[in-house]
Amino acid sequence: MNILVTFALGREFAPWCRLRTFRAEPAVSTTRPQVHVFCSETGATRVRAAITGIGPQAVGQAMAALLASPPEVCISAGLAGGLRPQHRSGEVLLARAVRSLEGDRQLRCDPGLLSASRFLSCRIADLFLSSPRVIGSAWEKRRLGRLADAVEMESLVVLEAARQCGSAVLAIRAIADTCDEDLPYDFGRFVDAHGQPNLSRALAEVARRPLRLPALLQLNRRSRQAAEALCRFLEDYVQLLPQLLIHPAEAPEGVAAT
Repeated sequence: MNILVTFALGREFAPWCRLRTFRAEPAVSTTRPQVHVFCSETGATRVRAAITGIGPQAVGQAMAALLASPPEVCISAGLAGGLRPQHRSGEVLLARAVRSLEGDRQLRCDPGLLSASRFLSCRIADLFLSSPRVIGSAWEKRRLGRLADAVEMESLVVLEAARQCGSAVLAIRAIADTCDEDLPYDFGRFVDAHGQPNLSRALAEVARRPLRLPALLQLNRRSRQAAEALCRFLEDYVQLLPQLLIHPAEAPEGVAAT
């Protein structure tokens, strides 16, 4: 089984490298920048992890190259903002569907991939929103919580492209910031036109509002913890997935439902 897992940022993927051995593949060239891809095999399962950059434009460029040989399963993974009070930082959510922020496009995730998570610690969410911009205010997050469980920026573009190629698709996100907190900075200003973090822009924003730095450091700590929870889930999930898809009614030996 071939599985492609996409991440916007390398720091979201980094904890997985402590759980299994990945090797770097030659970078995939798009218009700009290059997409970094890492590969790992376990038995007959081949996992490719790709770092696409932040936002729909960067992802769209990356997917055209990544799907030259379509995988059987494509997972959009990473961090998200929680939109409802029950979703706390570090919780792993799997989406039944992903919708654009404008509401003009929606995609349903593969029921078999959702069902395969039933023996693991996670929560099935009804809907993720994919936004072209960072949603930073608690007020706006709570307003969007009337519609969806979490907001992120890449899943819809990733999964639409993969679905068109015949892949089964799924969105998996760990909550970083919750619905009751404002982001300390406008993180859209931290990213360049190619979806890459720009350190000089970030430092300039922090210098303009230094009193918000402690909140940024706290969010960074919780984001690391969320990424670790996400990668622990992904490691268990990709190990169980082939067996559960072949024998959907059977729990693997030693695994109990949670």
